[in-house]
Amino acid sequence: MRVSSWLHGGLCMCVAFIAAGCEARRGPNVGMFAGVRLAPSGSDVTGGEDGTTGQLALSAVFYQIRPNEIAAHGRLDTAAGGNGEGFAGALRLEADIGLPVVLSDGDDPVFAFGRGGLALALERDPYTGLTLFELPTLTLGVAYHPSSTEDAIHLEIGARAGLVLAGVAVAGDARAHFALAPEAGAAAAALLDFVFLEISYARIFEDEPLDVGRAVSCLGALFSACIEGRYVHATFGSQQGASTYVGVLLGVGVVSGTFPQ
Repeated sequence: MRVSSWLHGGLCMCVAFIAAGCEARRGPNVGMFAGVRLAPSGSDVTGGEDGTTGQLALSAVFYQIRPNEIAAHGRLDTAAGGNGEGFAGALRLEADIGLPVVLSDGDDPVFAFGRGGLALALERDPYTGLTLFELPTLTLGVAYHPSSTEDAIHLEIGARAGLVLAGVAVAGDARAHFALAPEAGAAAAALLDFVFLEISYARIFEDEPLDVGRAVSCLGALFSACIEGRYVHATFGSQQGASTYVGVLLGVGVVSGTFPQ
């Protein structure tokens, strides 16, 4: 009898709480994808080859802004597979956190933000590769991030800089090594209903500069489809050239901004 009274009282409190107009703030915009990836890659350097690998891949990314509290971003990408020529795999980690400043409040909130953190990339297949360890990284930009779950999208664009502590780019049998090299570039992201888009560019300032461009586009509504690309232009050994990588993933996934906070 006492338990029944507690349940009845708790239910009444919840109904009154909701009726009073309490609405939970939404959580981060999240994209999660898993499936099979086919990835053609290659380079235009002398001796470089082209080929396609198959991989099992898992990817997760989030963007979050709480007004006057926190601006955060994170990424985890993993993949493993290969072909008759050898192993193909990837591990990417990114984590940065900072503060947002409200530029425009109301129904269409716009924020300026600054985030600092680190990034790690270990990507290799029989034809190309890229390894980067960046610490610190700094991103300054503007973002649109409504607090309501009815308009649960995230848009941002900004400038990005950092220090590459160590890295190597691979094109066939040639290598481009770099260490303690500053970098500068830009990045943009959009997380809409079931759609995730991201693009970035960075120049790494070594004796022979490297240019790194990335882009990814995903649809995630239980079924997921993603296409991603990586382009590296550098001096590999004694010759300038470019390596390219394209991945097409089919599997399961979701893009959402309605997770509770």
